[in-house]
Amino acid sequence: MFDEGRTWAFWAFFALAIGCREDICVGLAVFGFFLVITGHKVCTGLTVAIISTTYFVVIRFIVMPSIGTWWFQNIYEQLSPEGDRSFGGVIKTLLTNPVFTFTTLLTAEKLRYALQILAPLAFLPLRRPYLWLSILPGAFFTLLTTRYAPTTEITFQYSAHFVAYIFPATALVLTDLKKREGHSAYVAALLTLAMASGLSTLQWGAIPPREAFRAGFGTAKLHKPSEQDVAKRRDIQELGALVPDRAVLGVTNRELPHISNRLDVWGLRKGHKGTDYILYESKPTGKDDKAIREALDSGAYKTFATRPGLTLLKRDGAPEMPMEKEDLRAP
Repeated sequence: MFDEGRTWAFWAFFALAIGCREDICVGLAVFGFFLVITGHKVCTGLTVAIISTTYFVVIRFIVMPSIGTWWFQNIYEQLSPEGDRSFGGVIKTLLTNPVFTFTTLLTAEKLRYALQILAPLAFLPLRRPYLWLSILPGAFFTLLTTRYAPTTEITFQYSAHFVAYIFPATALVLTDLKKREGHSAYVAALLTLAMASGLSTLQWGAIPPREAFRAGFGTAKLHKPSEQDVAKRRDIQELGALVPDRAVLGVTNRELPHISNRLDVWGLRKGHKGTDYILYESKPTGKDDKAIREALDSGAYKTFATRPGLTLLKRDGAPEMPMEKEDLRAP
C-alpha cells in the first residue's frame, strides 16, 4: 500500500500492525527511520517512526507494568544494571554503555546464528550500508539477548523478526545491482542467492521432504497424524471443555496449542500458583513436571477427570464446571 501510494490503506494496515504486538513497533520505527535517511518520503517516515516509538514506550513502560509483571527483560539479563532489572534498565545500558553491549555480541552462538540468518541470502543485505538497518529489528530481539538460548536458535519463532525486513532488503539490493553494475552482476548475485538458500534448506530446512526437522526444543515429524494423534487431540479438547470459562487452566507446552483459544490458559513452566485446573500428560518433563509435582504435593489439587495418557486436576474451591457437562467426565 505504501509503494502504490494508497495512503489511507497504508495507515489502516499500519494501525493493524502495531495493534498486533508492541514489539512490531520496533521494526516499524526502523522502517520510518529508513525512509528518513534515504530521503524517500521523509515526512511519512518521520511520522511512522514517531508513532511507532511512542506507542512502544506507552505500551511497554506504562500500560504493561500497570497490569502485572513480565519476564521479557529477563532475556537481556547481562544488560540489566545493578538494582534495576526492568526493561527500562536494559534500554539505559544500550544507550549509555554501547561498548559493553557490543562485547555481549561476541559469542560463538551469536556468530553461528547470524550466519544462519544471513548466509541463505548470500549476505546481500550487507552489500549496501543503508540496508544494514534491515538487520536491526531482528537483532534487537535475538542477538542482543543474553543467556537465553531460544532467541539465537533458528528453530524458534524469534527469527521471524528478521524476515519482514531482510527479504525486502535483498530484493532492493538485487534491483540496485542490476541498475548500477549491470545484468551480469545481477545474474551472478541471483545465482549465488539461489545456491545459498538451497544449501541452507538442505542442511536445516523441511524441504525437500524428510522424515523430520528441528523445531523448538524438539523434532517435528512430517507425517500424517495417526489415529492416536487424532484421539489425543479429541481427548484434550474434551477435558478442556470440563473447565469453566471463568477458571484458570494450567497446561504443559504439549497441550497448549490444542487449547490456546481459552481466555485464561497458562503455561506451567512458571509454576502452578494461580491455576484452578491443571491438564497434563502422564509423563511431563522439566519445569512442567516440577510444577505438577508441587501442585499434587500441596494437597490442594485432586484428579478430576482422565483420558488415556492425560490427567485433569482440580483445585479445592475452584469454579465448578457447568452441570450439563457432568457426563463428559467419564472417558
